[in-house]
Amino acid sequence: MAESPTVTMQGSSVMIDGKVRRSLKPKLRPALEPNAPATAIELIQMEKLERLQQYAGLGMTPSQIKTAADNFDKVRIDAAMQVMVDQAFAGKVTEIVPAIQAGNVNALRGNNGLYNSVTYLHHVGMSYKDIAAELQQREMAEINYQEALDRENNAIAEKNETQFTGDATRAMLEGDDGAFAVAIEGIGKTDRAKAAELQKEYAEAGNDRLTSDSKAIDFLDGKGIMLSYADVFSQLLNLSDADKKKYSGIVKTYESDEFTAAKTIIAGQMKISVRIQDMAADDKNLARHGIFRQIIGELQLQKVLAARNNENFDAIKVGQSLVRQMFTEHQVIEFQEDKNSARSILGAVNVNELKGTDNQLDPNDFAAAQTYFESVLTSLKDGDRVGRFKPSDISLVEIYINAMKKAQGQ
Repeated sequence: MAESPTVTMQGSSVMIDGKVRRSLKPKLRPALEPNAPATAIELIQMEKLERLQQYAGLGMTPSQIKTAADNFDKVRIDAAMQVMVDQAFAGKVTEIVPAIQAGNVNALRGNNGLYNSVTYLHHVGMSYKDIAAELQQREMAEINYQEALDRENNAIAEKNETQFTGDATRAMLEGDDGAFAVAIEGIGKTDRAKAAELQKEYAEAGNDRLTSDSKAIDFLDGKGIMLSYADVFSQLLNLSDADKKKYSGIVKTYESDEFTAAKTIIAGQMKISVRIQDMAADDKNLARHGIFRQIIGELQLQKVLAARNNENFDAIKVGQSLVRQMFTEHQVIEFQEDKNSARSILGAVNVNELKGTDNQLDPNDFAAAQTYFESVLTSLKDGDRVGRFKPSDISLVEIYINAMKKAQGQ
């Protein structure tokens, strides 16, 4: 059986069978203080030596002992780094970093944890500048984390406040004192002034009107499917109790998950945005939004009728049925307009670009016209002229091609 390796410490080096396996610097203590109490570094090194000698006694090979020594150092280095960070963050990092950078460890003696961790890290090979840089990086990471956490908490608070504000508005419109009190309590946690303002408005709205102001009704009706609780709330003092509940109910329908999903699906089928504000002023599909509003209005009416008759109501199914019925009629009109537009283009091309040639285009054969324009486009992209078409007309020809496609229902 092979003899166990001999593990000793010589100065700051680990010796295995007389060979240096790991050098540690600087020296553990000044030679002028041979009787001083053991320092934290020396205690760690003594623990390390004791463990390595135990491993040697168990028959571990020199390479295994070296690995164990490296693992020991890594654990102690990580622990020292964490102690340094914790102690520095508990003090003034702006004063501690410059002291470490300058190697002025005596300035840290007032904090044993900080002093021992910094001197140990330096002992195992890190320069004071590197130690200070590591502390600064961790401080910045902590700052970034706290800022991100604050942003998240603020976002949650804003979301909760928005939810509570909506609840308060609905409670005011419906005269639900209990729900209003709960919502106000929630708002008060983040915005006491807003909570107080809502309480004042609720008190002022206590004397219900018998009839609503006609301008308020016109305003709310004009919002159509974009009606919101905020809109109804803005007219709170101008509405009778009955109309408060009426318009609150309409908004409740519009903002329900099922109804919102139905609106999104219908808008998708019609290839438009739910919000008309998202569409450009020259968008050719603006006319579709008028049909969309009619469909949603009819959908809302059918939901109300179903509720009165105590019938089940599937907003998505009914919405799709309305699209097939109302939007299909509009599409027929659109398709005819697309054909008329294509015929106008072909008539103009025959007169302006193809006059006097044998290539006159049939104003009713959109497929043939598309093929012709595509061949013209290919030639123009190659830099060639085709009749009166020049390479600079590429964009114009592409418009013609798209017009022919739409006239074919593509």
